[in-house]
Amino acid sequence: MRTRALGSHHFDDWNAKHLGDLDFRQLKAKLAALPDNLKTFNNIASLLKLVSEYGDKARLVRELPHDSVDMRRLQKPKPDPLTLAEADLAIAKVRDPRGVNFYEFALFTGLKPNEQIALRWTHIDLRAGTATIQMARTRAKAKTTKTGEERTVELNALARAAIERQRAVSQLVGEQVFVGIDNQPYTTTDGPLEAWWKPAMKLSGLRHRDARQTRQTYATLCLHASLTPAWVAKQLGHSVEMCYRVYSKWIEGVDMGAETRKLDAFIERKV
Repeated sequence: MRTRALGSHHFDDWNAKHLGDLDFRQLKAKLAALPDNLKTFNNIASLLKLVSEYGDKARLVRELPHDSVDMRRLQKPKPDPLTLAEADLAIAKVRDPRGVNFYEFALFTGLKPNEQIALRWTHIDLRAGTATIQMARTRAKAKTTKTGEERTVELNALARAAIERQRAVSQLVGEQVFVGIDNQPYTTTDGPLEAWWKPAMKLSGLRHRDARQTRQTYATLCLHASLTPAWVAKQLGHSVEMCYRVYSKWIEGVDMGAETRKLDAFIERKV
């Protein structure tokens, strides 16, 4: 990533520049000229910081320009899940049975889209009712999950039904569970998104959500069903702390007073 950034057009006017000539004003001017895109900015800014820090330690620069390089912080969007009724409507508007299987499984397992397109039949245990999440697929390449750890997801009735239907579609075709209409594995998450999710959102009349909200939908449905946050976190591959941080709104709103009633019932038995 840093090698590509160094060779990008953003450094065309610096190709003949000597590191010893770098100063605070030049560095700030370069940062100000970078694109607004947060990822591009941070990739290039982090490289500038490393170069200028090296110049300082090697005593090649007169000032300390790297101290003025600040990364831009990404403000992650808050969960915007579908309700159960909205999820049912969205599924009803998917016109292809393969798309129904794909998104019903997504909505009721909480898998990330890049985890789902990497799912193989060897990862499915219908007798145990589980799916083992070992990898994800990004930019046509398989990689480990974001946490670097595999997890076992318990399949509820709707997820199992989707997998049972998918067996007739792809189990004899190859090793991937979910494939496109050409029976080829997905290399990116754009395939099901463009073919099924976006059209279904338009046909449903619902406020548009990105397909990643299928994961948030599953999480919040679990919490509305009063499932323990620890179990939900395990299903999603989160830590319990992260689950509380991201979904605190839904955790706190589930059946307010239920825990107090449990305590009251326990105390009454002791009286």
